Amino acid sequence: MANEYDPQTLKRVQGVILDIFKDFKVICEKHGIPYFAFGGTAIGAIRHHGFIPWDDDIDVCMLREDYERFLTVAPGELDGKYDLLTIENTDGYVLPFAKLSKKGTVFLEATDTNRTYTSGIFLDIFPFDVLAADEQKRAKQIKKAWFWARMCVMQEYGEVKLPGSLVGAKRSAASAAVHMVHGVLKLFHVSKASLYRRYLKATRMYEDVDDTYVTDFSGIEPEKIYFAKSDLFPLQEMPFEDTTISMPRDPHPHLTLQFGDYMTLPPEEDRKNHYPAVLKFGDE
Repeated sequence: MANEYDPQTLKRVQGVILDIFKDFKVICEKHGIPYFAFGGTAIGAIRHHGFIPWDDDIDVCMLREDYERFLTVAPGELDGKYDLLTIENTDGYVLPFAKLSKKGTVFLEATDTNRTYTSGIFLDIFPFDVLAADEQKRAKQIKKAWFWARMCVMQEYGEVKLPGSLVGAKRSAASAAVHMVHGVLKLFHVSKASLYRRYLKATRMYEDVDDTYVTDFSGIEPEKIYFAKSDLFPLQEMPFEDTTISMPRDPHPHLTLQFGDYMTLPPEEDRKNHYPAVLKFGDE
């Protein structure tokens, strides 16, 4: 099983993340900002009324306009307890979604040890953008978003995580290409901010169109893992540990697309989490 925590440490991580979520929830409620759980967090709410037992994070998401509003109001509400990490305000951060990171803690994922920014124990906040309804337009939109997201990564890093399917000469060639692109971007002073603006242009190109679907363009398969807007609203509250969490009106279609039979526990070897190489609780 991917879970390498001892039970006490995992429970402690979950407790800190739950506290972060509760503070996040207070901000959203104060400012009337809708959010909803998805992925493993949504499964946890439905199947376990809380965390999936081996899980070590909470994933929430918002429609793009709500996400941008949260990024505007949250800094004034964090009361010195958190850093709000975004690609626009944090050197070395290349993810096109935000992290609400607890100050005084450290959480360095074992798969992300080359990063140049510091993150504590965190909550992930994902923006969902309108996905083109037309298949050809959709394919172009996803391709553009994917390309510019990778360019943002290569602007910051000369070495990146490559797909496990790349082996031998292909892997070496891909690694060399990443080094070359990184060098060219640095040589010509192409900023991460300018590349991110191009990413946003792709993800937001249909936001004024009343299309049916929204998706997380930072995900692995945005063309498959999406929400129909009719399945999202009105949102509902569901029990989650000792609080409640906002959920889509009908999470079943999205979770089925992403996980198949999500009510059945996966085999132990598929029970994945974000096991850290470095974990510090600070004053916790």
